[in-house]
Amino acid sequence: MGRSPTFEQALREWAQLFMHRSMREFQNWVKESGLSHSQVAALMRLHHGGACPVNEIGQDLRVTPGAASQIVDRLAQQGLLRREEDDHDRRVRRITLTPDGQEIVRQAIE
Repeated sequence: MGRSPTFEQALREWAQLFMHRSMREFQNWVKESGLSHSQVAALMRLHHGGACPVNEIGQDLRVTPGAASQIVDRLAQQGLLRREEDDHDRRVRRITLTPDGQEIVRQAIE
C-alpha cells in the first residue's frame, strides 16, 4: 500500500514539530538544571556506557584531558558522580554516577 504525498508531508511536518518542541524542552531543562551541555553529556555517557576513566569521557565528548577533568571535578563537587579505584589497576580512577547523578539523568530523559 503506497503512501500519498499528502500523508508523507504531514508526517514530515509532524516529525519536525515534535523534534523542535523536544529540543526546546530539553534546552529549557538544561538551563534550569544549572548544568552545562558538556556536563549533561558526561552524565549521559556514564548512564549509557557505564563507569569509565576520565580520559574516555574526554574522548567521547571530544574535549582535552584537562577539560574532561574540569567537567568531572565540577560534577563530583555537586555530588553527581564519584571517582573509584579500578579493580584491575589501582592507578586508574573510574568515574561512576551517584544516585543523585542517576536522578538527574532520569529527569533529562523525561
